[in-house]
Amino acid sequence: KAFNYEKMVNYYKVLGVDEYASVEEVKKAYKKLSLLYHPDKTANLPKEEQEEHAAIFIELKNAYLTLGDQATRRQYDRDRDHLTAGETVNGFKKKAEKVPFDATAVLKKLQENQKPPGKVTVVELACKVEKFFYGGTKRYMRNRRVIRQQFEFYEDKHFRIDLPKGAQDKWECSMKGGDMNRDTQPDTMKFIVSSKEHPVLDRHGFDLHIKKPILLKPDAHLQPFLNFDLHTVGGRLVLLWGRNPFYSQVGSANAELNVTIQGEAIGPSGLLHFNAKLEAPKGGIDSNLVVVSVVTTYTKIH
Repeated sequence: KAFNYEKMVNYYKVLGVDEYASVEEVKKAYKKLSLLYHPDKTANLPKEEQEEHAAIFIELKNAYLTLGDQATRRQYDRDRDHLTAGETVNGFKKKAEKVPFDATAVLKKLQENQKPPGKVTVVELACKVEKFFYGGTKRYMRNRRVIRQQFEFYEDKHFRIDLPKGAQDKWECSMKGGDMNRDTQPDTMKFIVSSKEHPVLDRHGFDLHIKKPILLKPDAHLQPFLNFDLHTVGGRLVLLWGRNPFYSQVGSANAELNVTIQGEAIGPSGLLHFNAKLEAPKGGIDSNLVVVSVVTTYTKIH
């Protein structure tokens, strides 16, 4: 024999080949795995992973030196058969095989990746505006085709879509897990997530608009300071306070306040918009409104 092998190591499993595989098949499997685990191919990995891949490559090389040489392989197979025969005939308990690395799954994955890509399945989903504001999770279940060991059947597949905080409307993400195919890779799932209709707000891009105007007390224009609160997205209460822009202004009894707040919409650049006006007294008010615009930051009126 040309190589001092370990007879308790199953080198066939190390290379992921059948015990009746030809020398050419052994060589082909070794080359494929070397492209993944050779030290020259793992230089950019973390040190711990480099060491792990280096140990695997040593086992791959030992397996190739054993199975790639006909004389060494015959002796290796004879030694393993002798151990099996001793267990069967004499009742000797054979020691458990050492399988430091099993390449079967790795080779199967490499073979799968060599197939052309599958199709892209587009799924449109709707999420509450709150999940775009805070970030959140959307779950989706789909019945997909599965192919295993030449058997074809259908099973439910659950997907978890993690919507990031401040995501744009019609946010997209793709993930594996679609229908399995015989001639191509599994289909890719592409999710497009849009905002649901909200009872209080309208969404325009990253901005949020309060649908109805905020009604202030009829005598609010007589107060030097103004403060009120409003509910926006679920769990959010915005409190506004500061100097009253209506106070001591001519025609302020008929004024409308346009407010824009940065930091209270979608993402850091989104703006919350709403209008506030004095509640009409019993006798009504003049329709000729004076419009006062106020821009706020961190919910404090400047």
